Amino acid sequence: MHVSIELDERDAGEKQLSHLSQTEYVAAKSRLESLRREEVELGEEIEQLEPAAQTVAESAGALWKARNDGSREDALGSELERLRSQISDLSSQITDVDRRADEIERSLPRLRARCASLGERFEVARAAVVKAIEGLREVPNIVSEWAQELARKMGKPLFDPNSVDYMMQEMQEATRAAKALDRSREAPARSRGQAR
Repeated sequence: MHVSIELDERDAGEKQLSHLSQTEYVAAKSRLESLRREEVELGEEIEQLEPAAQTVAESAGALWKARNDGSREDALGSELERLRSQISDLSSQITDVDRRADEIERSLPRLRARCASLGERFEVARAAVVKAIEGLREVPNIVSEWAQELARKMGKPLFDPNSVDYMMQEMQEATRAAKALDRSREAPARSRGQAR
């Protein structure tokens, strides 16, 4: 009686390994187990990558359709022309700005000399205004703000020459001065009349 035994792949592999030494057998069996684990891991990775592969394939298909779509090419072409036009405009603006910067650079020495000259003239004018304010008892508030500020710093009072109070004060001072002048004229005339 003959019994036939069918071996599965694993048993067949182990059967082939039976003619090896014990060390070789253990190493080969370990390697076989390692390869089986890698096979399972690779199967899991393939399952995870299949959706991504489908997405890549769909994207490639969409790109291929878009590539063959003439209206899209026309839109991209007009957009490209618009961008070229803007680049050209910006380039000319840059050229204009560079030219203007060169003009300003060339005019800087002249402007610096003019600024120095005006600074010197201002100092001369300031000295003249300070001298004039020093000679005044009061400073009218109709002079410039700058001159009024100088007067304040110098401790000179400001007045409004158009105010009624100021005009009354001026009239009173003029009247006193006129009376004093009249008295001074009368006194020498009397003394001459008495001397005869």
